[in-house]
Amino acid sequence: MLTTKGLPHAAIDPPSLTYKQKLFFVLFLLILILLSYSNTFHSAWQFDDISNISANPRLHLKDLSLTSLQQTFFADMRRSGHLYRPVACLTFALNYYFGGQDVFGYHAVNLAVHFLASLFLFLFIYRTLLLPSLSDRYAVHAYPIALLAAVLWAVHPIQTQAVTYIVQRMTSLSGLFYVLSMYGYLRFRQVHNPRAKALYLGLCVLGFVLSFGSKENGILLPVSLFLYEIVLIQQRPADLLRKGAKKILFISIGVLIVGVAYLVYEKGGAFHFLNEYAFRPFSLGERLLTQPRIILFYLSLLLYPDPSRFSIAHSFQVSTSLFNPPSTGLAILALGACLACLIAFVWRVPLVSFAFLFFFLNHVLESSVFALELVYEHRNYIPSMFIFLPFAVGLVKGVHAFRGRRFMMFSTSAAVFVLILALGHATYVRNFAWKTHKTLWTDALLKAPDQMRVYYSLGLHYRELGQWDKAIDCFLEGLKRPVVHIRNEAYLLHYELGKAYSAVGDRQRAVLSYLEALRLNPELYPALINLAGQYDAEGNEALAELYVRKALEANPKSESAHLNMGIFHFRQGRMDEAVPFLETAMKDENLAARACLYLGVIHKHKKDLERAAIRLKKAVELDPRNLSSRLHLAEVYLVKGQDREGRKEIDRLVPIMIQDQALFEQVMGLLSDEPDPRGLNVSSKILRPVILEMLEKHSGTMRPMDEELKKKMEKEIELR
Repeated sequence: MLTTKGLPHAAIDPPSLTYKQKLFFVLFLLILILLSYSNTFHSAWQFDDISNISANPRLHLKDLSLTSLQQTFFADMRRSGHLYRPVACLTFALNYYFGGQDVFGYHAVNLAVHFLASLFLFLFIYRTLLLPSLSDRYAVHAYPIALLAAVLWAVHPIQTQAVTYIVQRMTSLSGLFYVLSMYGYLRFRQVHNPRAKALYLGLCVLGFVLSFGSKENGILLPVSLFLYEIVLIQQRPADLLRKGAKKILFISIGVLIVGVAYLVYEKGGAFHFLNEYAFRPFSLGERLLTQPRIILFYLSLLLYPDPSRFSIAHSFQVSTSLFNPPSTGLAILALGACLACLIAFVWRVPLVSFAFLFFFLNHVLESSVFALELVYEHRNYIPSMFIFLPFAVGLVKGVHAFRGRRFMMFSTSAAVFVLILALGHATYVRNFAWKTHKTLWTDALLKAPDQMRVYYSLGLHYRELGQWDKAIDCFLEGLKRPVVHIRNEAYLLHYELGKAYSAVGDRQRAVLSYLEALRLNPELYPALINLAGQYDAEGNEALAELYVRKALEANPKSESAHLNMGIFHFRQGRMDEAVPFLETAMKDENLAARACLYLGVIHKHKKDLERAAIRLKKAVELDPRNLSSRLHLAEVYLVKGQDREGRKEIDRLVPIMIQDQALFEQVMGLLSDEPDPRGLNVSSKILRPVILEMLEKHSGTMRPMDEELKKKMEKEIELR
């Protein structure tokens, strides 16, 4: 890093905090954060949480072996075997290992990350205020200024999207290691001892690696450190620029190489990311024109944090020119003037200049050329770390200015305390929106009613509840909305309409919806699979096979397409051809139970009872509620002469059958020697006598209200 030569006072370690000071700021921060986020511990999985974590099998750790831990580094659902934010993904996987799908553990870790980030932010600001270039002005009040700046950042409601939104641990974790690295760099610049310098330099480098490994924002850390060195540490920055030119050039080239290498790895080329604009409803130029307005909007959220202004969805008119909308040119002028002032007065008010330059610098990655969505609040987590520092300085000095006037001092102190409580309360109120899927998107509907995504997400909520009519209404209403996040976004709504119409038995509309989704996105292989299912249900095997094959062509790695092709071959009696497709489908833990069932039945038909038992036992283990798996396993056991095991499987069903007429009829329906279109019927000759014998044995436990079921049972027993 940069030399400390010529900075005799920078290497003097400032006085340590007292035990009481340490205890106070730790407890004060902890209590405020816990109170502000106390209503989030059971907030539901939201939006990208589901695809990235709860439904991502690569993060579902079953053991802590090295192989299992390594697989979490490649948890990108879009590209198998692709390294993806390994540090953050590893923490999600460990959360799953210790707590499964229970959101409590995930929220607890998120809060712990936020708390630690706040602590290191306090320590970094405190030691910064004691630098030789700043100590004359701020050393006396370093402790309260650092504490207030860290608290204002920690409890501000803009951070809720990075803390309460589980998947955005990627952002908060990157922020934690970012400020940890900056703290390591500052300590490296302050200490004399060679071992201590090496230790803190190692901490700085490690923090950089972990920050970048959590989210790509960490790549800007060396630039932030250079800004910090120039603005706050150096007393003669011109000398550094002249004498340290080679080191600066070396660091800049290193950062550039890392950035280009990442783009080549992640995007396939240094400029390949530009191709992603083909999927956006805006161009590169339009995005660059729009972002200044969004940056100013972020600043307004920081300065006026009314909970009603925060949302998962913000609607911004895309700027198509400097004058459309008119605020575009004004925003660019305002930002330009702001940057010019910050640079012009950087030596007069270095703390203010650094805080705001840091803010603008750390928005460069997500507010520039990359084809990301236009606006998200969590993007302010790192940029806003020092934005409250100038305000903290003013507030603390304001309180101190009235130290001789008790009433004024008390009033000013009370105002600061009320400000902290107001921010914490705003965060607490905002967190109610994150409680459930419905609360989040109902809130978004009030603030961005013109967005297609809002209605799509609400429709998904009703779909999960089985309220198909409401889901259909939401999807249809969403198709009327003009604001989209990707081109042809309507294909998602048509696809979900297809599923909804299928669920309510309207096959004709289901088929039309799937076809419209495929017109907009011909590579949408789930729609191809579901369309094949619709044609299969109609008995049109030719079209069913055609669309399954199209699904495999669209995504050869799709386990779902392999499962459907395996089932298709199975029903056609081509058992050997079905096996490889079904074995591929087993790689998806959500499909493994069905794949095992069909593989077990295939082995049963081929008289390979040992392998049949293994597959069927696995199917029962993966999905204990599947009647077919349990009945086939019982049949295999009975044929093998393992009567005890076979009766045990049946004995688990009979008590439930006695109390559930639908289950009784379902089981009896599977006991048929007539051809089953699904090919999953079991032998009535083998199983029926055993089941009826057990039903007769338990029939005395029937309740009076089950007379109809009892009559059906007695009829079946008489037929025996």
